Amino acid sequence: MLPDGQEHSFARSAHWFLRGAPYIPEHALSKRIPRDLLLELQHFDLASDIVPNLACLESFDPILMLWDTHDLDKVRTHGVIFETRAASGRLLVSAARHAGTNNAAGLWLLDVLLDHLRTGEPPRHALSAEVWDDLRAKLHAEQTNLVSRNQRERATTSPGS
Repeated sequence: MLPDGQEHSFARSAHWFLRGAPYIPEHALSKRIPRDLLLELQHFDLASDIVPNLACLESFDPILMLWDTHDLDKVRTHGVIFETRAASGRLLVSAARHAGTNNAAGLWLLDVLLDHLRTGEPPRHALSAEVWDDLRAKLHAEQTNLVSRNQRERATTSPGS
């Protein structure tokens, strides 16, 4: 899944990389993706909006996460690249930037992730029925952005009408 923050997707949020630090644990992909590539490029070529404050961390195999403590009383963990077993399949999520004509690293990384989905070992962690139900409800929730809706309505309403 390449989340876009739209309906049926994980929410996305901007994140300033200096608010915390990357977390890059050992993973089956560690043999194929150099740790230094993720460390150095996560705030440059791969920078994109993140999946904010990822809940149920014990349900996911982290590949690249960001932690954040800046002006907070507890640590928040944000998802960049992570995977899990879901039902009889698997879910791999990448919020990293994979597009752009000058983004060879992002394009290469997407190819590695897709190959991992086809041929890689299954994730160690799985979504419990409770987490799966909660996640499904969030992905299917109807949401209305009142801020942008209010701005659109003001733009289409002429003065004095």
